[in-house]
Amino acid sequence: MILRRVIDHVKAQHWTAVFLDFIIVVAGVFIGIQVSNWNAENADRRIVEKYLADIASDVRADIVELSFTRDAALSRISAADYVLRQAGVDNLSPAFSLTTSTDTSRAIGLTSIDIPDPAAPPRESRDQLWSLITAVYVYDTTRSAYNALIASGKIDLIGDPEITRALREYYYLVDGLSATQSRTIVPGRQMAIAGGIAHGMSPDGRIAEADLVGAVGEDPSLAAVVSAMREYGGLHILLCDSLEGKANELLQLLAERNK
Repeated sequence: MILRRVIDHVKAQHWTAVFLDFIIVVAGVFIGIQVSNWNAENADRRIVEKYLADIASDVRADIVELSFTRDAALSRISAADYVLRQAGVDNLSPAFSLTTSTDTSRAIGLTSIDIPDPAAPPRESRDQLWSLITAVYVYDTTRSAYNALIASGKIDLIGDPEITRALREYYYLVDGLSATQSRTIVPGRQMAIAGGIAHGMSPDGRIAEADLVGAVGEDPSLAAVVSAMREYGGLHILLCDSLEGKANELLQLLAERNK
């Protein structure tokens, strides 16, 4: 329709009308492109908001998982403290030092990690002390939404540097906890299980309190294993607390975005 009208105007040499038709065509194309871009931006915005809502749900699930991990570590520390004290190891340190390094300076230092002082295990569970000492609940994150956001290439469309920073820091700590579990805490558990088996103790069996305390008191290597599990419990709690703090910060930022 427009094309036929332009041809008619050219034939009639109505140049003003031709110019106006040209302006109408250009304006229509421009408006069409802008509307298309606006629709695409709106679609991207809705997609990003859906990713962030799913990430918030994942982080809330992570916080529940962290509570299970922390509770198991506290039980481990409680049982280890009790057995060591009953075995005559009274000089239990309230903290231990962890050798650390930084990737930038390669400087080696020591980080002090506090070990909680929980109540002793209840009397009715004291034939399960060895099981409690060797039990490790391994935290497992839920990160499918974050992985999908990264794979989509749309993380920069969040448009909020604070949220982007908090996301990256949170999942950096998630990776740190997972790596520490796989490289230190789980191997430490295997070491403890092997030490117990050498004394005829199964990690899932029931052992009389007196027998366990006697074995730990007589064998410094077994006492060292119990001490190591206590220390790993402190490390586990430290990492869980750090991650939960970052999780709550991220959830707060996401909640403020939706206000």
